[in-house]
Amino acid sequence: MKFGIGLAPFDRWASYEAAAGRDPDGLAFVGGLAVGPADAHSARLARGHHVTVRDRDDEERRRIGSAHEALDQVEAARQAGFTHLGVTLSWESVGELRDRLAWFSDAVIGGG
Repeated sequence: MKFGIGLAPFDRWASYEAAAGRDPDGLAFVGGLAVGPADAHSARLARGHHVTVRDRDDEERRRIGSAHEALDQVEAARQAGFTHLGVTLSWESVGELRDRLAWFSDAVIGGG
């Protein structure tokens, strides 16, 4: 897995920051994980006129389906230099959101 911002990999950003007189340890690299199937609302939005078939297929390919996959992606992001990760959990009801948050807390954050 290869991560970067635009065309510049993370390791280059530290040297850019140092050259500009800023502390490279103060950089935050933020990424995101999409976990579980897309909910119906997200799927409808993805069919909008600004989303290509390639975009939709890429989003589905990157969507994480299991705790093991989520842990692998978190570790890959950590090794790549990410300092913060946002998590997207699709849901259609408050109960489903609670269930998915509990699953993520137990299976991913808690390590299974």
